Amino acid sequence: MKNISKIGMTVVAGCMLAATSCSDYSDYNTVPEGSMASANKTLWENISENENLQDFAAIIAKAGNTSKFNTPQYYTVWAPLDGTYDAKSILAKDSASIVREFLGHHMASYSHLVSGAVNERIVSLNDKHHKFTNEAYDGASIKTANVATSNGVMHLIDGYSAFHPNLYEEFDSLEGCESFKAFIQKYDEYELDVENSVVGPMVDGKQTYLDSVFKKKNVIINEILEAQLENEDSSYTMLYPNDRAWELAYNNISKGLSYYPGKLYYMDMTKNTTAAASCNATTAKCDTPVEIDAAFYQDSITKTSIVKNLVFSNTYERNEPLWKGTLSSSKPDTIYSTTDSYLTNVEDIFAHTVGSLKSNSNGYSRVLDSLCFLPWETYEPVKAFMKPVRTYNMTKKDNYTANRILKRDLADRDTLFENVPAFIKKWILPENSEVFTYISLDKQNFQSTSSKVELDFALTNVLSTKYHIYVVTVPAQVLYPEEPLKPTYLRFDLSYTDASGTQRFQRLNVPGEKLTADIITTPGKLSVIPLEFEFPISYYGLEAYPTLFMSHTKSFTSTTNRNKFDQELRIAGVYLVPETADNYYKKISE
Repeated sequence: MKNISKIGMTVVAGCMLAATSCSDYSDYNTVPEGSMASANKTLWENISENENLQDFAAIIAKAGNTSKFNTPQYYTVWAPLDGTYDAKSILAKDSASIVREFLGHHMASYSHLVSGAVNERIVSLNDKHHKFTNEAYDGASIKTANVATSNGVMHLIDGYSAFHPNLYEEFDSLEGCESFKAFIQKYDEYELDVENSVVGPMVDGKQTYLDSVFKKKNVIINEILEAQLENEDSSYTMLYPNDRAWELAYNNISKGLSYYPGKLYYMDMTKNTTAAASCNATTAKCDTPVEIDAAFYQDSITKTSIVKNLVFSNTYERNEPLWKGTLSSSKPDTIYSTTDSYLTNVEDIFAHTVGSLKSNSNGYSRVLDSLCFLPWETYEPVKAFMKPVRTYNMTKKDNYTANRILKRDLADRDTLFENVPAFIKKWILPENSEVFTYISLDKQNFQSTSSKVELDFALTNVLSTKYHIYVVTVPAQVLYPEEPLKPTYLRFDLSYTDASGTQRFQRLNVPGEKLTADIITTPGKLSVIPLEFEFPISYYGLEAYPTLFMSHTKSFTSTTNRNKFDQELRIAGVYLVPETADNYYKKISE
């Protein structure tokens, strides 16, 4: 984690250094052999009295850290010699930046001597990693090694170690990304780092600290993005949206997140005992309405959606093009975010990169002038529903059966699927699955009844946008090839709340067909029933939901009807496809 005042951290017992073995605390605090006058003086005394370290001393004084270099705590300091670096540019920074980017960059806890064959990976006080050998520290040559002091050891180096911010530190220096920074940094939090703070006396039964060290954390980065951008041991590629990209994304995403600004009622079908044919706008009205701050909800979810797919782990091979900057025929062209989204338009990311790819201490970063993500891969996904919230008019029990058929058993029966569009076929017969799955009602529960069974689907988390709704029905022949061919006569109704907060109940039908007309499935084949609806309000993130009712239109009172029409309902999925996605999938299927 990122530390504040890390230079004041206490020495704690145990092994804490990478690439170093230990057996005893004293191993880390060994003064170099030899009779040196410097050994009786502190780090600060040795630095301030050295005519070749006056710039370094001035920087320490500017940061207000002279006391830290006089502390009994034991440090190793790599001190840049005067004239080997641009001290004026460092002195121009504020004290906090000097501590974080320079002083903490050239100091480490415990003793690190030039002795024998040295090849260490040093973790400095600002948590950065440095290569330390007999000859150099991060490429800066060691001119004088092992200067003993009373509270540590010092090496004089020719030049300095340049500070490379990690991906989270990079936020501070981002230009033209103010909207993004403001949103993320709003959620910065600090907590006391007890382990690395200097313990003081107990006062009134409470622990005090002589030097308090705090860790910074950010709930958006750590929990929403599922990343550790402040961790130097991690490796990511980060996409930073500039203000233009932020505005474009905000306008696009917020349109689908128009919430009703009042008490939102909906039909709670779990409490309903009425058939869809008998429902009205207020049937099964929920006991407790949903009530939110609509403007706040829209704003916060929009912003969260913008940043949700900005981080990519460099340890995942798929993401190599992001930080290598080129696509390769040997690598897949689909990248994978830390939030489990697959994105396919890598070349668009290249095209919208402002400037060049930047190297950070724990990865790489790009500034984008457009978050050119495909909506259906990110903020406007296709939604699939399989499990109904209610089954109605069952004679024995209110249930359904999940059926799984091995795809190999369907290999020579392509005619079953010939009416299914290619893009929908990929959803119901995914390449990474060995089975075809659908649900059905147990016909033993209704075969002899006159009741019309129905399936009711809660359309949770839908956006305020237009959806193409595809209902995939399954014939009996999938499981029983010798069954008589029977069509199913269906109707679909939708309960929803309009923009004024009024509950509505509306019949849906295939575009171009009369609303009152029956929807007839094709006997012996899977049928894809295309419906359409534009939801006036968003339900994303709410307990409320609209409901799609699927029911028979034919009565099964007579044996004739039971023999003529399929009484069982079988569904391979209800798919809500946003307009943009629908246009895309139809185009690539042509």
